[in-house]
Amino acid sequence: FPPKTVHVVVVDPGVGSNRRPILVITDHAYFIGPDNGVFSLIYSSKNETLKVIHLTSEHYFMPYKGPTFHGRDIFAPSAAWLTKGIEPAKFGEAITDYVTLHFPSASRPEEKTVEGEVIYIDCFGNAITNIKALDLNMLYSINPEGKLKIIAKERHTELRSHYSQVQDKGLYALVNSTEYLELFTYKGNASLAFDIKVGDIVRVILSDLK
Repeated sequence: FPPKTVHVVVVDPGVGSNRRPILVITDHAYFIGPDNGVFSLIYSSKNETLKVIHLTSEHYFMPYKGPTFHGRDIFAPSAAWLTKGIEPAKFGEAITDYVTLHFPSASRPEEKTVEGEVIYIDCFGNAITNIKALDLNMLYSINPEGKLKIIAKERHTELRSHYSQVQDKGLYALVNSTEYLELFTYKGNASLAFDIKVGDIVRVILSDLK
């Protein structure tokens, strides 16, 4: 996205309750949405400075603020005003007690091993892990000529760059568009085919063999 893009997030089952509407400011973007933990991965990024504002200035809301559609009545109008150059401080006070959800991080049990787990199964049956592209790059930094081996459900597989790089129904891995390691099978449902579930352990091992 272009620098300073304003993203509006309406994953908001608590709409109408006492959960706060917030503006999250990072070095590169703005995020407007509910204070329910939906921005937790942004909070945990070590590459961004962060400021969070509680949206309280009703001047920037719709004239009638209903209890069931804050995406329309609070988030969207606040985002529109923000794109017009209104200073973030005018929307409300900065807060530090915003809701943060815990996401398990990948670990390094050995120098040449990254261990993570499946954290999400998408609607296509792809299994997304908490192993980041950055974790794989750290392994490659040990030996740029090495090869990564992925172990999941006692199956050994390899890294591919895109889905159609394989044509069989085996289990493979790639780094997806959000830069997380993902397990997939070509034109199939990897979760069902290989009984992969959230919480399953995934290991990536750097081999010295090309």
